[in-house]
Amino acid sequence: MHGQKPKSVVTDGDKAMHKAIKTVMPESVRRLCCWHLERNVQTNVQDANFTRAFCSCMMNFMTEDEFDLQWVSMVEKFGLQNNEWVSAMYSKRKQWAETFLRDSFFGGMRSTQRCESMNSYLNRFVHYRLKMYEFLKNIDRALDRIRNTETLHDYQYSTTEPVNSTHLLGLEKHAGQNYIRNVFFLVRDEIREKAALSIVNCVQDVDNFTYTFKKFGIANCI
Repeated sequence: MHGQKPKSVVTDGDKAMHKAIKTVMPESVRRLCCWHLERNVQTNVQDANFTRAFCSCMMNFMTEDEFDLQWVSMVEKFGLQNNEWVSAMYSKRKQWAETFLRDSFFGGMRSTQRCESMNSYLNRFVHYRLKMYEFLKNIDRALDRIRNTETLHDYQYSTTEPVNSTHLLGLEKHAGQNYIRNVFFLVRDEIREKAALSIVNCVQDVDNFTYTFKKFGIANCI
């Protein structure tokens, strides 16, 4: 990373990790994993309706005043004014609510799902009954598969070019030159979806903008 520390970090609620991040990377913005939070809501409150309401507070964009109003209304509705876990989560709201994190860059990530995915992958190779030499042998097998897959992706990236299939050729070509193939296909799907409409007109009314779109390649279809 050329000596650069992460601008943002997504973690679970582990206290030791929080202390380490605060010490080593004090400038980084720390975000609590939404997947772990949802599980903790179910464990500590055990009410599916409250879980949905909590996730709404966590995920939706709103002002700080709107967040406080929605939070107070939710707590009163479910009678959780004296619940210690709920009170503790409100005190940590700036670490998990979208309202307070909108100015920080997380690359679209809200959870530690990549870490969980790696755990799931390694679980296919190791379990607690393995002897030490068996554990090391199986870990080597798992890492070899990962390295082989990465080598294949690098080879495809360096020796081939994807066929362009959208009308935004410049953008699609740029993506093809900067992403390995499996990531490029995901990006191309996004390009194709966003490119389905073209802006026909834009009208400004005080603080509002009204856009008129049409389907690309279809005349008079607005």
